[in-house]
Amino acid sequence: MENHLNKLVNNRMMITEEQVFESIRNDPRIKSIPQVLSQIIRVASDEKSSIHDLAGVVFQDPVLTSIMLKLSNSVDKALYGKISTIGAAVNILGKDSVLAAVLAISLYRLYQKDKYVIDKVHFWRHSIETAISCREIARLCRYKAVEEAFCIGLIHDIGFLLLEAHYPGEIKKIFEKIEKGNDLLLLEQKYLNTTHIRVGSYLLKYWNLPSFFSDAIAQHHEDVTEEKNIPESRLSRILMLANLISTFHFYPVPVLTEMDLRKISMICNSLNISQDKFKDFQVHIVETLLKESSFLDIKIGSSTELLEALNSVLLKKYIQLEKLLRDFDERQEQIAKQKMVEQKVEWLKIITNTLFHYINNTTAQILSESEKINHILQEKKGEDFIPPNKAVFDSTEIIKNSVQRISIILDSIKQSELKTKKYSNGIEMLDIEEKIKSQLE
Repeated sequence: MENHLNKLVNNRMMITEEQVFESIRNDPRIKSIPQVLSQIIRVASDEKSSIHDLAGVVFQDPVLTSIMLKLSNSVDKALYGKISTIGAAVNILGKDSVLAAVLAISLYRLYQKDKYVIDKVHFWRHSIETAISCREIARLCRYKAVEEAFCIGLIHDIGFLLLEAHYPGEIKKIFEKIEKGNDLLLLEQKYLNTTHIRVGSYLLKYWNLPSFFSDAIAQHHEDVTEEKNIPESRLSRILMLANLISTFHFYPVPVLTEMDLRKISMICNSLNISQDKFKDFQVHIVETLLKESSFLDIKIGSSTELLEALNSVLLKKYIQLEKLLRDFDERQEQIAKQKMVEQKVEWLKIITNTLFHYINNTTAQILSESEKINHILQEKKGEDFIPPNKAVFDSTEIIKNSVQRISIILDSIKQSELKTKKYSNGIEMLDIEEKIKSQLE
């Protein structure tokens, strides 16, 4: 079945990344963006425009005005106090964050009715949770533009909405295969020749949002280094961390692996966040999400639904963790068995070396002494019987001792506690030379 699907994908005309971008540019909903968003993009992009100009545009939309006030009051009440005017709100948030927040809300309105593969309630629940995490992480690592961090979390997965709108069949296949443990970005590249992060980054550039937003989205699935606070990547790392620790998802996400946990640790180190501060962070984020569930006038479910979803997530994680523990135990058992087999093989090598050494020497002695006896008997052939001379007795004694030596070696090998010794030629054997001598005396 898998091979058949692969052939179908390879045989049809492959989608190119440029085709994906062209379909976005030609999307009627993107081309006919709400007038307020269009004006905000124009004003925010104009270096000569002021905060007052931007506040005037936002004020035209009562819903946006309400959202901007809520957003500005979430930044730092202790620093700014209660924000009650749109001018003050826009001044605190800044042009870039207002633009990003309005973009998120506009996309919510434009694509909310699409019901192909992605559950929009789950999508925006994850987005707002990530936004809140970004904001709190920014505070922990003293990132000055806290509002930027919130907004990047809010829009980090917008590429999914655009891909689903234009390629629902491909997104469905990708989600089905993720559930079987396949890698998301590799699947996107296979079926679409692009990824949701590249599409999201492209849209932000297309709408002239600041490059640090599109760069953060483009980088938030990349590997991290242990370098400290590289300015160009701090927002990306904040987003990476928030996305990694997210509780709610809109597509199947496996339980965190050991590699993911190392990645989290490295990002924390790179942002100078101590593990102690981060210990209860996820619990705090979920609690904050429950309090701010109506924050942006975006439907993410009631508090009851969020708690039910959280219980479901915890149950799944428990089941996944239980399976991981079982797999770990099985692997440990397999490793132990493998080590036992390896030890037995090594022990058999030592025994074989010992037997080969002693039996080879003993056989040589027996052959040599047998030749002597045969030679003596040949000399006496045809003569009257004469008692064997001393040479025959000596040879017979040597043969008898050699046979005894083999018996001692075989008896010694049966014992469980034996020491080994390495000889000058590097071969390891049982250290039984002294025992053979003592028993032969």
